[in-house]
Amino acid sequence: MESKEKESGLIKTTDINSLPDLSKAKAMPVDLMSDYWTPKKEGEKKRVFFKEVKDRDVIDKQSGEVYQLPCAFFYERQEDGTNKVICNGSKRLVGVFEDGKIQELTPIEITYKGKQHNTTNSFTSDSWSVKPLTI
Repeated sequence: MESKEKESGLIKTTDINSLPDLSKAKAMPVDLMSDYWTPKKEGEKKRVFFKEVKDRDVIDKQSGEVYQLPCAFFYERQEDGTNKVICNGSKRLVGVFEDGKIQELTPIEITYKGKQHNTTNSFTSDSWSVKPLTI
């Protein structure tokens, strides 16, 4: 039977009647499930590869409503050699990557600098250091 492959978004699909045998297929070394990274203390660092900025569904803890939160997504190398997708929605951190000046797969060191008082209101925001890495 003839394979009829087609593109559906970013995922390649195949005609249901001509599915290939996956028993010998190899899993790619990246976990597509993303973890939300919330630093626990000042000075915490991550060395990652920038992936993209996109909206993520988030549930408001008080109202229960779902809203879109722009998040920066990154690939983080794991000890076993695989890559994990992590993300963070801090406005200051996301803002560094939103303008498109940092290309996908750019190596980055992100350091959490703690909470900083805002100049425009009485709230605090996360503060970050974002440095490109040379390999």
